[in-house]
Amino acid sequence: EDPSVRLTLAEVYQQQGNLDAARTEVQEGLEANPDHVPLLYRRSQLYTDDLDAYRTYLAEVLRRASANVVPRLDYLQALTDASMPDSGLVQVEAIRSQWPPLTGQAATLFEETRTQLLAGNVEQARVQARFFNNLLKSTTNYQTGLRLLGIRGDALVGTPLISAPSV
Repeated sequence: EDPSVRLTLAEVYQQQGNLDAARTEVQEGLEANPDHVPLLYRRSQLYTDDLDAYRTYLAEVLRRASANVVPRLDYLQALTDASMPDSGLVQVEAIRSQWPPLTGQAATLFEETRTQLLAGNVEQARVQARFFNNLLKSTTNYQTGLRLLGIRGDALVGTPLISAPSV
């Protein structure tokens, strides 16, 4: 069975607002291809309305694709949303180790997220992590991560592309 067919069907159902059918397609795809990272990631994205399931599914994606920054940033956001600063710090350090040196606004937002997590200021960490995540979405590393997850990573209209070293 070709998992890309399930991914496409899930995306179509999701765009039509039929979340149950999208989840069924992904689940059936995972039964045939349990280690297929794009299917695993799609499943996580279909459960953003259930924070516990979302975190669980993102953790599963990271076990199989630990070098992909996209699920790691999503997981950081989910952990701050769930008020889990210690686990969030683990993700911040993983991002630091796998991302080229950050500069400019990205470095500032990263350090502010880290500082707020260390201080236990989860609300402020959540805001900073969201800004950091959004800033990185236009980078080459993030766009490559999306493609590896089976998601078109087209640039947003009006958003300049920033190469990772300049971020």
